[in-house]
Amino acid sequence: ETSFRRALATLERLVPDSLEVAGALSNLGNATAARGDVEAAEAHYLRALEIASRLDPAGAAEATVRTSLGDLAWERGDLETAARELRRALAIRERLEPGSAATAKVLSELGSVLADVGALEDGRSSLERAVSILERVAPGGLTLAGAVSNLGATTLAAGDAGAAERLQRRALALQEVLAPASIQHAEILYRLARALREDARTTLRALGEVPA
Repeated sequence: ETSFRRALATLERLVPDSLEVAGALSNLGNATAARGDVEAAEAHYLRALEIASRLDPAGAAEATVRTSLGDLAWERGDLETAARELRRALAIRERLEPGSAATAKVLSELGSVLADVGALEDGRSSLERAVSILERVAPGGLTLAGAVSNLGATTLAAGDAGAAERLQRRALALQEVLAPASIQHAEILYRLARALREDARTTLRALGEVPA
């Protein structure tokens, strides 16, 4: 974080009110968000957004900051704001670089937010689009593993435990090659366990061995 602050100070002196300053503010926002200072992160993002949207309206820098604002809102439980910012970011990405990994990232995050607010079909559709893009442009990557796992979680919420299990196993296979013993690895294992439990309960209910 200290390095980002120094970079920002340098850029504000050399190229004040520039997209470079907006980028530095965005990076500083990411660093402060990572250590849990949500208010400071939001302030940095909003400063970055003001500059980016004025100097390059609906440009890549604005899309990046809006994605960060959406993620921040999602983390603090403000799903309405998260969905709004991610939709705005997605509209920009789809105009500038449809079919890119950056577009897929926004689709994946938006899909999870929509699922959290109960819009399961819209969420699932967004996540399926993200997975489809990533299979082409970043196969075998961690971003794909995360998107597949998010799709599995949404599929389970929609009531298809069998499909959710298959998706989580696919995500796990990717994750274990690239980053075992990580937080995302643990998350996928937890989601797989939930899918297995619900699949077992569905089977037992069909056999009449547990109450519906």
